[in-house]
Amino acid sequence: LGGLAIALLTAPVFWIRIGLPSRHWWPSDTDAGKGVETLTAMGVAGVIQPVRLVIEAPEGHTAVGATVLRGLMTLSDSLRADPRVQDVRSLVDAKRGTSLLGYSVLYSDLDAARKDLPPDFLDAYLSKDHRLTLMDVILSDTTSLTTAMDVVRKIRQLRTENLRGTKGLRIGVTGYAAASLDFQKDLLQRFPLLVGLILAATGVMLALAFRSVLVPVKAIIMNTLSVSATFGLIVLVFQRGIGSQLFGLDGPTSAIFVVVPVLVFAVVFGLSMDYEVFLLSRMKEAFDRTGRNDEAVLEGLSATASVITSAALIMILVFGIFAFARVLVMQFLGFGLAVAVLLDATVIRMVLVPAFMHLAGRWNWWPGTAVSSDR
Repeated sequence: LGGLAIALLTAPVFWIRIGLPSRHWWPSDTDAGKGVETLTAMGVAGVIQPVRLVIEAPEGHTAVGATVLRGLMTLSDSLRADPRVQDVRSLVDAKRGTSLLGYSVLYSDLDAARKDLPPDFLDAYLSKDHRLTLMDVILSDTTSLTTAMDVVRKIRQLRTENLRGTKGLRIGVTGYAAASLDFQKDLLQRFPLLVGLILAATGVMLALAFRSVLVPVKAIIMNTLSVSATFGLIVLVFQRGIGSQLFGLDGPTSAIFVVVPVLVFAVVFGLSMDYEVFLLSRMKEAFDRTGRNDEAVLEGLSATASVITSAALIMILVFGIFAFARVLVMQFLGFGLAVAVLLDATVIRMVLVPAFMHLAGRWNWWPGTAVSSDR
């Protein structure tokens, strides 16, 4: 029954989406939150965090040359065709309806162009050496931060498609969504190494401490179950929005911020191992004294149950307070840690661990203790 409960809670993990949450980044009663709501009502919220393209002309060319302008126009037209894009601002979008020839003539005399274009436009979108230019992709208000990361992926894919006139151009994609995507990619690449190091260190230390093969394997499995069930609940409550109203949210976040699973795994695994060592130490002491595995499990459980429950209750209250904070990342972490401690101190530590220890018998303490004479 304990295993079934953990399995059901873990199931939503298979639908986890790592990315920028689509909403609730800032509380609505703060200046930042009110500003976003005002701009959204005006239909221009996308101007806050545009996707920015830094484009460098090939050696010997300038960004205002006819060849580069053709590439810029092709790229701009491709981006405008995306329904998630509201507007594009660049050298070839300064005057709507102007042809490539018209822009070539306009930028042939930059001093005259400065007078014909809005003030400081060229200073904002063209470098002093004329080789670098900026293109701002303004996303529509229906495009969330979660979807903005997909737009960044598409733009980076366009770089490899050899659009007409873009050959030789160096196109860098920047901005908040692009930086977040790069951060996410780098962190997720390192996450398996982090997990491997933690599991290896945990296994080695427990094997040395309890002179056992099965105990560290069991500890790793149980702690992993605790973490996975926690992730499942985070997905269910925040990403899917089931019960999110309890924490002041008015809907699903659509994605989980990348630092949440990394931090929750590291902290929860450490806290779980603390309970694990505390419980197993009492069991090992009882087994060394009596030589009977079932009695050792019962004695270790009864000796530590009240302490583990009390300590867990304190941490649940402390972490749970952050779940009601009005900053989304704090809510993610507070909820995740509180739920993890709750599951670990009840289903894992009080049900699954004793059941596993009972089923394994004296094999729990092999090779530190022989298994031939079972008592």
